[in-house]
Order: sequence, then structure tokens, then C-alpha cells
Amino acid sequence: MRWLRAAELGLRGARRRPGLAVIVWLAALLPALGLAIVAWGEIAGELSRSLFAGEALRGGRVGVWSDLRRGPEGGLGAVRSAALLGAPAMVVVQALVAAGVVETLLGRHRRGERPFLRGVALHGWRFLRSAGWFLVPAAVLAGAAAAAMGAVTEGAPSGSASLAGWAAVLAFALLLYMPLDLAYDLSRISAAAHGDGRMLVGFLRALGHAVRRAHVLFPLWLLFTLAILALHLGWIAARAELAPGNLGEVVLVTAAQQLVFLFAAFLRLALWSAEVAYVQGAGDPRWAGRRVRRGRRAG
Repeated sequence: MRWLRAAELGLRGARRRPGLAVIVWLAALLPALGLAIVAWGEIAGELSRSLFAGEALRGGRVGVWSDLRRGPEGGLGAVRSAALLGAPAMVVVQALVAAGVVETLLGRHRRGERPFLRGVALHGWRFLRSAGWFLVPAAVLAGAAAAAMGAVTEGAPSGSASLAGWAAVLAFALLLYMPLDLAYDLSRISAAAHGDGRMLVGFLRALGHAVRRAHVLFPLWLLFTLAILALHLGWIAARAELAPGNLGEVVLVTAAQQLVFLFAAFLRLALWSAEVAYVQGAGDPRWAGRRVRRGRRAG
């Protein structure tokens, strides 16, 4: 299957299931909302006295966070604690949502069934184990990229050289992350399609397949990932031009932001749908099973 065809099928599948995009959006919104409530309780007093607080309404945040960090205990103690405690919960939520999304996109349910809940029940545990295997190389890559960016900062002769070095490091890290993320998705799709549970084996087999089929899978992944990145960067640029002056305008800006996030969730769903179409078009390979079988399509 060519990557453009897979992308077309992915967009078509996402359009047929807008409710899934809402679930993906809510899975990110609700934890963020909880963290925002904690942050508000922690920093509301500091913001009311901050000379830089007006920058937040105009989209500028560097001065605000710098001001808060100079407060007692950095002004962010509860926020850090909530983020650290919430990170494992976020991993669990994302894994369970992915299990429901994949089962629904596989399209093997009958009318009246609830495939999302069925997917959570059937695949939740294996998707959680898969997350554990994926997070190990992802964390190593993130640490290496952070160290490389630190080295660039120390060795760069100027600010522009430092920015160029950061861009190069991030681009290289993205190229290394791409097959990892593809293998993570493809192995989970295969495991869900066949009910297999050898998630590490599935991840490694899917990683090899992703590298071998890079001419198809890499452009597909980049198309949706760069579209999501461009969407967020466009919002950041537009947000910098907005300076809400009252509660109504703050609500409007917040609503516009959430629409951007909702569309990003739709694009993420489209990538999932495209990957499911690709796996089915490739003959439903059994990466997480005891051996790889080809030519059998999951019902």
C-alpha cells in the first residue's frame, strides 16, 4: 500500500468516527485541567502581584515563569508534585484510550455493540505492557537529546548558533523517534487484531518492519505528525497577537485553543486509522504472536 492511499483511508476513517476524536481530546484535556486547577491554587496569589502577569494574557510566558520561580520554593512545588504523580496515571489513560480506539478502528463489531469499551477490556493490559517497553527507548532518546542540547548551548559561540544546533539535535531525535513510535503503534494494532500478548517481541518485529518499509511508513507518519506540529505552532503565533482584556475574551481565546487541540486529536486519530489500514493491507502480520503469519486477515 502506498502512503498516500493509507493517508486517504486514515482521514476517511477518522471522519466516520468523530466521537473517537472527542475521546482522544478529552483524554488529554481532563488531566491538563486537573493540573491547571492545582496550579491556580498554587500561583494565583503570586500572579496577582506579578509585574509580568500581563504577559500571560498576551501569550508570553517566559517572564511569568521566571517571576514565579523566584518565589518561595520556586512557586511551583505543588504543580511539580501533581505533575510527577499524574504522569503514571496519564500513561495508563493513554494506553486504555488507545486500546479502545484500535478496537473500534479494526471495524469488526456489530451494530449496537460498544467496541471502544470492549477494546479497553480486551486489550488494556497488553497495551499497558507495550507502553512500558516503548517508554524505555523513548526515555533514553529524550535524555540523549537533552544532553546534546546542553552541550550545544555550552559550546555555541552565539545565540543563533545555539538555536541552529538545537534544531539539528531535535531533527535528528525526531528521525530516531519516528520508527520507535511507528513500531509502538503497529505492534499494538497487530496484537489487538489477533489477541496476541508478546508485546516486546511484537515491538521489535514491528520496528524491523518499519525500517524495511520506511519509504511507505515514514512519509505517512511525517505527514500527520508535522501537520499536528504546524497546527500548534500556528496557534502559538496567532496567540501571541491576542491580548484578551476581559473574561469574555479570555473564554473565547480558550475556546479557540481547545478547537485547535480537538483538530489535533482528529489528526492523531487519522494517523491511527491510516496505520490500521496499512496493517490490514499488509495481510495482518502477526508480530506479537509466536510466529509471523501472513495472508490471514483478522475478522
